[in-house]
Amino acid sequence: MPGVNVRRDGVGSPEPTADREHTQVENLCYEGPRASCTPDPMPRFLADANGVGILAAFLAAYNTHMTASHRDPVVRTDLPLGPPIRGKVRDCYSLSGGRHGDAMLIVSTDRISAFDWILPTPIPDKGRVLTAISAFWFDLLSRGPSPIAHHLLTTDVDDMDLPASVDLEPLRGRTMLVKRAEVIPFE
Repeated sequence: MPGVNVRRDGVGSPEPTADREHTQVENLCYEGPRASCTPDPMPRFLADANGVGILAAFLAAYNTHMTASHRDPVVRTDLPLGPPIRGKVRDCYSLSGGRHGDAMLIVSTDRISAFDWILPTPIPDKGRVLTAISAFWFDLLSRGPSPIAHHLLTTDVDDMDLPASVDLEPLRGRTMLVKRAEVIPFE
């Protein structure tokens, strides 16, 4: 945020000045122009313009319960949709025809990647969390004051017109159907 300095555990300017107030939030201080020094219920970088916490809005909108899972982690998919393109954590399938046109199915697995290495121990439901976060941001971008178009068609596997031979249960919550798009390399 422009004009806002972050400091931890008293590191930084020790006292507020006439033009700069600070608020302590769980060992995290935000300095900048403020009307009061009352503690924020949530750090400002996690709140939107209406003061609603982005994390709280995400959890409410997508009913994501961060609880322990008794499901086996999904480390690899082998769907009867042709050969997948496997990334570090996602398996992608090319789909053509059907009512969605030229599309791709992106399945977020529970594989872990760090420093471009796939680690041996998966995290159950990690793919579901990644998909929920992506869906939240695509939805938010498309509903903002200046809506931004994106490639996401749906995250509802029942609406993806997949063949009857595909078991939908392991795909629920971790799959996105997207329009095929040209990749813009950022790295």
